[in-house]
Amino acid sequence: VTGFEKGLVREFLTEISASPSVQASPPGVAAALRGELLQPLRALNEGKANMQRTYAGQVIPPQYISDAIRGITEAAVSRPGGFSAWRYSNPRGVEQLRGLTREQSALWQEPFSMAHRGGLKTHEDDASELGLFWATKIGGPSHGFDYEAQCLLPLLCNARHKAVLVDDPGFPDHPCGRCHFRLLWAAPNGNGGATGGPRLWLEALHFDFGAIQKGLGQNFMPAVLRHAMTRSCALQAPLLVESKLIDMLKKEAADFGGEVRMNQERLILRPSNGVVEASDYLSRKHDWVNLEEEFTDLLQSAIFVPPDSPFAPIMQAAGWSSNSFSSTRPGPAQSPYERQQAGPVPLPSHSYHSAESFVMPFQDLSKRLDQFGTGPR
Repeated sequence: VTGFEKGLVREFLTEISASPSVQASPPGVAAALRGELLQPLRALNEGKANMQRTYAGQVIPPQYISDAIRGITEAAVSRPGGFSAWRYSNPRGVEQLRGLTREQSALWQEPFSMAHRGGLKTHEDDASELGLFWATKIGGPSHGFDYEAQCLLPLLCNARHKAVLVDDPGFPDHPCGRCHFRLLWAAPNGNGGATGGPRLWLEALHFDFGAIQKGLGQNFMPAVLRHAMTRSCALQAPLLVESKLIDMLKKEAADFGGEVRMNQERLILRPSNGVVEASDYLSRKHDWVNLEEEFTDLLQSAIFVPPDSPFAPIMQAAGWSSNSFSSTRPGPAQSPYERQQAGPVPLPSHSYHSAESFVMPFQDLSKRLDQFGTGPR
């Protein structure tokens, strides 16, 4: 390490108001600069005093906030890829994903992306995940690194939490749509859940105001649903979305097989590595301290159960056949993985990508994610 590189690290830590004891490297600082993290990291480090109460006034332990921000900062400047690695390897992150198979865990950690018709692209940032610092600046009003910043900590710190971002060629400078996307666990019998097991939880779509002014966005939500359903099929984890989206979900699910219906269950929130959890959909509290495992209230949603899901027989035994939706194709519904072996299947006119972009045997997914469209944006 040259004197210049040592000086660069020292000056960057000073500029973001971080402790000089933060473990940083020249390549890590260079990666942070490429990710435009100077402003977010400075706001987080200088704004700790404004992150000690939730929106409703609940006290947040100051030392826990300081520890979380130091963890974020050190991970982001430690080395290229250090931030993403930290999100999934910290003890609470490991606990949040406990119960997944090794293949499912690896698949969830991959920054999945998907191309759609018209040049639209949905993705979960790139392998660095440094784009998460800026994700909540898409649309608004919303929290961010400089406003109600404690609400951003769950997205930055938790292995269970991602964002689905939307790129449109008509708005080339940065993503112009985003949804919070979580991998949670359903409560077992006795707490409102019929099956237990993992659930993918997709929240509302936010649009960049500039994109709306350009007339963009009408095709964003179907593309996001297809992104999330592809994830659901690959992970074999049912997808939960807002109840009002059930008709759109049924329409987009027609090419996937599986079942769509209304659902009620409680979800488990394991402890947050970001001290708090924040959501207007998981709770009416907006943001709250989440240092111990807890259950949500009974949540109503629309659910997509992927074909061949191990949860399907249990749900059918619980009465799913009465109001469920399955593929409208003639004959038995095929799973996406069976379709890959049988050859490409023409998609209906409302579809947003080619069959080859998501259909493949599950056992090959973790090794062949490039066929999903994963890669540099």
